[in-house]
Amino acid sequence: MSWNSTFIVLKRDFSNHIDKLQNDLGIVLGKPLQTISWEEATSSSIEGKSIGIGEGWTIICDPYMFLDSIESESHEPNRMWLPTIEKGLELCSVGSKAIGFVMSGVSGTYGMSIYDNGKIIRCRLVQEGKTVIDFGSPMLEEIETFRDESDEEERAFMLLKKFGLPFSNLENIKFNLYQPINLI
Repeated sequence: MSWNSTFIVLKRDFSNHIDKLQNDLGIVLGKPLQTISWEEATSSSIEGKSIGIGEGWTIICDPYMFLDSIESESHEPNRMWLPTIEKGLELCSVGSKAIGFVMSGVSGTYGMSIYDNGKIIRCRLVQEGKTVIDFGSPMLEEIETFRDESDEEERAFMLLKKFGLPFSNLENIKFNLYQPINLI
């Protein structure tokens, strides 16, 4: 079974700043519905966004790639996220790091973007084995990961581990599922 989800990890605890997080990323969360696991939060069948906070990290999951941002907009060339999300990731990474992942085993689409202290430093998107976006110099963590692993999904989790968030920690974090908001 392959992953079919998008998620953002922020190396910062936003538990007391959920409103700021929504504002910065241009997302609307709605009402919290229930507590769910990492596996449920990253399920392609989940309705709504979910947020998990633990180990000094904030993880936001959305099976719809955050395509329902507050503003109506389209992708910029050579960018993985909508402009509002891109700007939000820059804001959320000030003094820290933000990493965004797209994992779609169904379509063979895998991507990552890395933001450090307010700037995007790396973006890579692969579709059906072909690299379609590739800018910024690979970080040492990425070079080591890509040398040791060829599976795109495993690479994502190995990279997270190198940045300090092992998969076992993700499995131990409880996520709040928020009611989906229809902005149209």
